Amino acid sequence: MGETSFAPQALRRIVRHIDEMASGPYAHDAATAMRLDVLRRRAAVRVEAAASELAAAAEDRAAPYELRALARAVRAGHATWEQCVTGAADDLPEVRAWHGTTGRQGEAHDDDDDYMDQSPLRRD
Repeated sequence: MGETSFAPQALRRIVRHIDEMASGPYAHDAATAMRLDVLRRRAAVRVEAAASELAAAAEDRAAPYELRALARAVRAGHATWEQCVTGAADDLPEVRAWHGTTGRQGEAHDDDDDYMDQSPLRRD
C-alpha cells in the first residue's frame, strides 16, 4: 500500500482549534463568525478528503489487517470514516489498533501550521 497524506493529529488539531475559537471571547463578533465559517468549510473539505482516502486505502488488497478490520467496523455502522479521522471514534478498538500500526498518531501535517496561522485568535 502506498504512502498517504492522511494525518489524523493535524486534522484533530484543526477541529479542536475551531472549537476553541467558537467558545472564545470573540466568538460572537461578526468578523470572527465569518472567519469560523470559512475555517469550518475548509476543515470539512480536509476531513472529507482524508476520509475518502482512508476508505479507498481500506479497499486495497494490500491493506493491513487492522485497516481492513476498521473498514468492517465502518460497514457495520460502528463509526463513519469522518469520525475515524477526526478522533470521534477513538474509543473503538479497531481505530486504536489501526493507529498502532500506522505510527502516525503524533505526526503533524506540514501545512497544518499555515492553516492555523489564518486564525484571528492565534496565540504565539
